[in-house]
Amino acid sequence: MHEAETHEIVASRLLSGGDSAHVTWHRLSNGLEVVCKQSDQAGMLEAEASGLQTLSETGWGRVPQVLSCEPGKLVLEYLMPAIPSDADWEACGDALAGLHGCMRPAFGGDADNWIGGTPQPNPQTLDGFEFFAEHRLLFQARQARDAGLLSTALVQRIDRLTHRLDQWLDPQPAVQLHGDLWSGNFHPTEGGVAWVDPAVYWGWAETDLAMTVLFGRQPMAFYKAYEQKRPQVQGWEERAPLYNLYHLLNHLNLFGKVYHGSIVSTLDHYVP
Repeated sequence: MHEAETHEIVASRLLSGGDSAHVTWHRLSNGLEVVCKQSDQAGMLEAEASGLQTLSETGWGRVPQVLSCEPGKLVLEYLMPAIPSDADWEACGDALAGLHGCMRPAFGGDADNWIGGTPQPNPQTLDGFEFFAEHRLLFQARQARDAGLLSTALVQRIDRLTHRLDQWLDPQPAVQLHGDLWSGNFHPTEGGVAWVDPAVYWGWAETDLAMTVLFGRQPMAFYKAYEQKRPQVQGWEERAPLYNLYHLLNHLNLFGKVYHGSIVSTLDHYVP
């Protein structure tokens, strides 16, 4: 049992960012500050805890320490927010490049997990094109169709796109990913920029980079440091809309038809 479970709560407040879980800050009687996440979705917080541990064990980047995890409840180290410097962003970009230097033969993961409130299948797959097509784009597209959010015709266009991925994308190795690296999951702290809310798996490095520009973007210091360590990703931003189709489909499933137009625009560009 961690000490976070043995002391009384003396102060609490609700935290933002709880789209898929109820998130609160607590100060304990011993002065320790923690974040408590609660959810009724079976397995979701356990998967998050596992993802944070996975990232921590790589030695790259900063993530909050998992203090305790039980069904429906995850307690994390509280990281005090701070205004980041250019050096902090450079260190974060360098760390992401280092994370993407961790490779293995197969795409996917050791277990399925979640991206936000959506299940994310991670079957181990040797072919990256097959993995991205079947277990990312088509998985989300079929869920959206079944929920009445996407027409059969649009799903068929996505299927056509998946058969042509190698026209736009080069083969890439399977590397360790954060998996959900939008701007809100960068957390500037007193000890540097941390990553939160991972959806880890082994996939294409450019998918992580692409999501950093989907909803806003990070300072140039971040990207310069990344590309200095991994120059092979030059031109990734031109390919970002194709990778980000996965996340647009996920947001369609999570939040509804406000994302429908962006999906259609992406398809119009690639499979008119």
